[in-house]
Amino acid sequence: GFCSGPCPAGYFCQQGTVQPEPCPIGTMRAYTGGASVDDCGPCLGGSFCVNLGLSAPSGVCAPGFYCPASTTSLTPTPAEYRCPAGHMCVAGSAAPVPCPPGTYQHGEGSDECLVCPGG
Repeated sequence: GFCSGPCPAGYFCQQGTVQPEPCPIGTMRAYTGGASVDDCGPCLGGSFCVNLGLSAPSGVCAPGFYCPASTTSLTPTPAEYRCPAGHMCVAGSAAPVPCPPGTYQHGEGSDECLVCPGG
């Protein structure tokens, strides 16, 4: 059985239960004391959560992709969050960053912007 004390991070302990229940895939809980599944929050922005019972993200979003905080990213390369043209997404991006003035990016899925040719 589960000893008394705060419910471990990454889990929630409903009143009257003996075993802690893991936060669902795509969510996490960094702190102890979760009382219901609602205490498991979405994965942090720029990261993905692929296992049960996480107290920290599984890893960071891959270069060329972004992982918004309010979504459930299960992979470092979520197809629906491929970096759009005109933007760059470095590893761990929560949102695409527009290319700064004097730079461009025609392609999708890039982690860098290119310097505009002179002239």
